Parts: sequence; structure tokens; C-alpha cells
Amino acid sequence: MYKRTLVLFVIISLVLSLGASGGVGAQTSNWTLDETSETVTFGPGEDTITDTVTVRNDDRNNSVSLSASIDGGHTVAGQPGTLGPGESTNIEVELRSSGSESATLTVDGGGKTQRVDYTVETPAYVEISGMPDWLDDEGVLRGDSRTAQITVEETGGHQGFNGIDVQGDDGGIRGLENVRVGAGGSTTVTVTFTADNSANQYDDIGGRLELDPNELGTDYNVESDVTLETFVAFPAQFGDINLELEEFEFDEPQSVGSITRQTTIEIENSGDRKLNFNRVAIGSTPFSSVEVSSEPNSIGPGETESVGLEITAETSLDEGAYDFDAALYANNVDSSDLTDTVDIEHGVEMSVSTLQIRSGDVPIGNTDSASITVEEELGYKDIENVQMTLSEGPQEWIEVTNNIDSSIDTNGSSDVEYEIQFGPNADIGSTYSWTFVISGDEVANREVTVSATPIPLNLEPLKESLEEAPGESQALEQTSTETLELVNQMDNQIREGEIPREDVTTALTFGDGVIRYLEAIDTVDNSVADGNHDAAQEELIRAAVAFDTMSVYGNAIQDDDLRSRASSVRETAGTELSSRIETQEAHYEEQLESGDTTPVEEARIKTELARIASLQGDSERAESLEAEADSAFETYSTLVGEGETKRQEAIDDWEEMESDIFVTVVGQQLILNPVHYDKFEDRSDTLLSAYDDAEMAFTEAGETTRAEAVAEERAQRANALTIARWSLFVSMAIGAVIIISIITHTARGMYWYIEDSKESISGDFLI
Repeated sequence: MYKRTLVLFVIISLVLSLGASGGVGAQTSNWTLDETSETVTFGPGEDTITDTVTVRNDDRNNSVSLSASIDGGHTVAGQPGTLGPGESTNIEVELRSSGSESATLTVDGGGKTQRVDYTVETPAYVEISGMPDWLDDEGVLRGDSRTAQITVEETGGHQGFNGIDVQGDDGGIRGLENVRVGAGGSTTVTVTFTADNSANQYDDIGGRLELDPNELGTDYNVESDVTLETFVAFPAQFGDINLELEEFEFDEPQSVGSITRQTTIEIENSGDRKLNFNRVAIGSTPFSSVEVSSEPNSIGPGETESVGLEITAETSLDEGAYDFDAALYANNVDSSDLTDTVDIEHGVEMSVSTLQIRSGDVPIGNTDSASITVEEELGYKDIENVQMTLSEGPQEWIEVTNNIDSSIDTNGSSDVEYEIQFGPNADIGSTYSWTFVISGDEVANREVTVSATPIPLNLEPLKESLEEAPGESQALEQTSTETLELVNQMDNQIREGEIPREDVTTALTFGDGVIRYLEAIDTVDNSVADGNHDAAQEELIRAAVAFDTMSVYGNAIQDDDLRSRASSVRETAGTELSSRIETQEAHYEEQLESGDTTPVEEARIKTELARIASLQGDSERAESLEAEADSAFETYSTLVGEGETKRQEAIDDWEEMESDIFVTVVGQQLILNPVHYDKFEDRSDTLLSAYDDAEMAFTEAGETTRAEAVAEERAQRANALTIARWSLFVSMAIGAVIIISIITHTARGMYWYIEDSKESISGDFLI
């Protein structure tokens, strides 16, 4: 039963659905509006506002006809009409400020109605004008009040207002609470601004204006963007006061005596009224003088002005922090004090005599020297940790021959010397530069640049030296001539680039050796001619050394022709050298064979012969002669030692006699006590014998000067001994005379004593 009833219900529902879909007149259209409500607010001067409402036919098969209307004194500018499937159109709604505050747009069509509800707002708008400048510029002094007349205007033109609140104000503004202005009207109001006694500087007085909705009779759009404000002001007062001179650096020489600096005291007026400045009085300072060079008449609100100072300090002032005190006075505020410190800093400055050394053209192989002087200029401190480093330039061809001192004393200096010598591999014509950085503690770095340009070798000095070289003999003349030809040939080859660069330096050294050889040989000849063979010996050794240089560098020349010429020069020079050596050897052999040489002379002669043997290349004979010279010198030393020992013994004997025997009177030794006679004679013989032995030893050693000195000293002592001996004899004679006198005097006294005794017994004395 239940199933049959359910089937019947379904069939009836299908029939009804089909019937409904077949009849167009009974269908509801599917269209929509893009809004359902809207609030419209009229601004100042606006009478009409147009709002656009879009209607869209969402039916994809059927058209729909629509109509629109609005109440409350507002209008629809045009009807939507018929919309095809899927079409849309706009409905322009004109809303009037004079219309009702609420209105409804009604749209009908296709059996459907939709509405848009409008809220129309026509608020009052407030504007103010005529505000005085002091509101922004001066404000109201704390604890005071100020009034201002301002104009209050309603600018909307739709309705007026009665009463204005100041949002955020806590009683600082009075006079707006009862203001009444009609729509589009205006009025003048006196407003009082009051700054509270406890307010902070620059606190706001006032705020944003707000209309009272109760007075308007509405509850919308009663706020505004209009503000009425001023601020809490403070009277003029001294704010921050600073001495700009924090550090006084002595950067002028101490010798100037005093240094002057220009500086300022910066004075702030932290108040909001003009500060009438009066003067500044300088108190305690370490400076010899502080003069006020300029002062402001006044200081504006919130501004800072300067007091100009001219400060002079003695350069003898020590480093350190010193107090600086001053008092500042104004006509309309209390005075204020400045207490600050100034740091005295002693400067140190390094100067260089020149920062650019231009040596110009330097021939390859030649040497050019230059120097600079680095000084401490100010005179307060030493420059410590002074260094000089090469920062730019090649590492070769320049040498610092005298480096800078590690410290430079106050007002002191240090000399730096450079030496430039280009080698054969330097690029001819290219300027080379070397930059040295000189640094030290507390001083700015100094850069010294040395520059030079290598040029082809200048052989003229060498040629001139060879042309002027001494050559008394034909062989010596030939030596200098052949060497000059070698140098000329090398000069031509250099110019034509046909000579290895290494040969340039080698040949130059060879030529220099020839010059030194010729000069030494000339000196040897002159010394021998003067009979001074010892001086000739020294120059002969110099000539041999120069000849060795010629041999080493002559063989090292790579060019065959030049090397052959050098060999010819050496052959001639070697013959001349051998001749001089043989002359010297003969001289010393003759001296040795004379047979009357002293040990020291023998040692000297054999030493010279050993040197000659070395020059001849006979090392074995040289060693033998050296040994013989050492032996002779040892004999000499022994004799000299014996002589000195004997002389010292004599001196010791004399000193003992002065102490034990002699009595010195006016620098003369005398003997007054006969008891010392025997001792005196023994010591005298010993002393004179020691002097004789010393003289003999010195004479045998060849020390003639010492022997003569000992002989002279012996003679002086012998003479003194003779005088002392005679003084003894004289003293003995005087003593004998005195003794005889005493005996005689005593005998005479005894005689008279006996005579007197006899008379006293006999009584004769009474007669």
C-alpha cells in the first residue's frame, strides 16, 4: 500500500513540473542589482550627488523589462528599459542635499522587485581663520594665559552648529564651547590659551575641533580635521654652554715662545623668548692670555650663538688637562657658569730636507750619491720608532749607505745617504724611481722619491786618467798606451752594440787596475830614488795587488780581441813589476849581509824579504824568512825584556834608598846619618850595575833611544849619589865639630867647678 502511494506522488510531481516549464507568463526573471544600500555624505558646497547602480540580466535565454523609482525628493536620471539575455545597464540616481535623509530606490521587472536603501548625510563643517602667529612661534609661557581672536565659519552650507569641543584638551582652551554658527555663516570668537604651571616645555595646548552631536541633532560626521593649538613656552634661559677648544695642540716650534688659537664658547638659549646677552668673564685658565674677540647682543629662542675667544699659551706649558672657567651674564636671566677642561697636547713633526732627489743621467758603472736630512721640527718630543722602507721601485741599483736612526731627538736630525750605480743590464734611457717611506710614532709619513736615468758609459774620465798616468820608462808608457787602445776599441764596440754587457764592467775594472798599477809603480820609483825603500815596499805591494786585478779581469773578458790586448798589457806590466821587486830584494839582502844589524832590524828586513818572496810566488822561501824574522824578533823581545827588568830593578833600588837612607831637602837627596854609610855604598853599586845591564841589553836589541834614556837616567842617579855621599861626609865633619865643642865646654865647666870648690874650703873667697 505504502509503495503504491509513493509512486503516485512522484508521477503527480513530474506532471506539475512539466506544466510549469511550458508557460512563459508564469516564470520569474533572474536579474540582480550590484548594491543594496549606500550612504552619501555631502561635502561643503555640494547640492547633488550622483550614485550609479548597475543592474544585470543573469538569464541567458530571456529578456526582461525593468523600471526604477526613488522617493524623498530624489530622482532617477534614466530608466533601465529592456535587458537582453546576459546584458547589464546602469541606473543613475541623483541625490539632493535638500531631499530626505533617507530614501529607497525601487527596481521592478519580470515579476521581481529589488531595492537600494540610501542614507543621505548633510553635516556641518567648521573652519577657523585669523589665528595669530604667536600660536606657532611664541606659545604661552608656563603659568600664563594669552587670548586670540579667531573667526569660526561653517563651510558646509547645509546646517549650522552650536558649541565646539577641543578633542584631547584638558582645559587649556576656553571660548569655543558656546559658539553658535548657522549654515554657511561665521562669527568672531575670543579664545583663551592657558599653560599649566606644571606643564613641560613644548607641551601642546589645544587639539582637534569636534562638534557636539547633541547640538546638531544628528549623530554622524561631527568630527573635523581642523586643529587649534599652541604650546607651552619657557622664558629665556641659558642652556648648554660648551668651550669648543677641547684640545690645544702645540703644532708650532717651541722656539716661538707662544701659540695663539681662535675658538668660541657656544651658548644655547633653551628658552622660548629672546635672551639679552651681556658679557662673559674669564676665570681660571692655564693660558697666558684669553681675549674676548666677539659677543652676541642677544640669542633667539632655541638658538645658539658664539662668543669669540683668542687664546694664547706659552710653549713651555706641560702636557695635560687644564681647567677652564668662565661666567656668562645676561640682562634678563640669571648668570651661568662654564667649567670645562682643555687638553694641552705637544705636537711632534717630522720634516725632510727634500722629497725629490733627481740624480739625472748616471753613466752605467758610475756611482752617484745623494742624501737627505730628516729632522724633528717642533722641539717638544722625540720621534720614536723611525723607519725607512722601500715601497716602490726595483730592489737593485740603489743602496742606502747610511740608514736613518731609529729615533730622532727633539730638534735633532738624522742623515740618510743613497748611492746609485746602474749595471750593464739596466735599460738605457729609462728613468728609474725608488720611493722610500719614512715613518715614526705620532708623525705623518713622508715619501722620498729618488730617480735616475742610466746612460751609456762615459769612458772619458778613464781615458784621461790613462793619458795622464805616469810612465817614466818606455815599458810603462807602452802599458798605458795599450790600455788606452783597449778602452777606445771597447767604446766603439759599445756604441755599435757589438760587445757583451758583462765585458763592459770587466774591462772597466781592468782599466782601473792598470791606472792603480801605474800610480803605484811611479811612487815606488820615486821612493827608491829618494832612498826610502820602506815606503817603496808598501807601494810595491799596492802595485802587485793592482796587477792581480788586471790578471783576473783581463782573463775574464769574453771578447777575443779585447782579451788579447789585455794579455799584452799584463805581459809588459809584469816585467816592470818583477824588475821593481828584484830591486827591493837586492836592497834588503844587502842590508842583511852587512853583518851589523840588530835583532829588530834583522826581523824587519827578513819580514820585508818574506813579503817580496810572496810577491814572487815563492811561498816556501817566504815561510822560511817569516820564521827567521820571528826568531830575530823573539831575540829582540828577550833583550828588551831584560833591559826593562834591569831598569826596573834600578828604579826599585832608588825608591828603597829614598825611603830608608835619604833625607830629601829641596828636591835633593842627602845622607845625614853615618850609620847608613855601608848600606848606601852597597845599594849604590847595585843600582848603577842594574842601569849598566839595562843599557847594554837595549843597545844590543837595537833600541838606541831606550838605551840613551837609561844612560841619561843612570847619569842623573850617579850624580845624586855623589852629592848624597858628600852630604854624609859634611854631616860627619859637622858632627865631629859639635862633639869637640861640647867636650871643650864641659871640660871648662868642670875646671871652674873644681876651682870654686877649693876656694870654698879654704875660705879664700872671703878675701
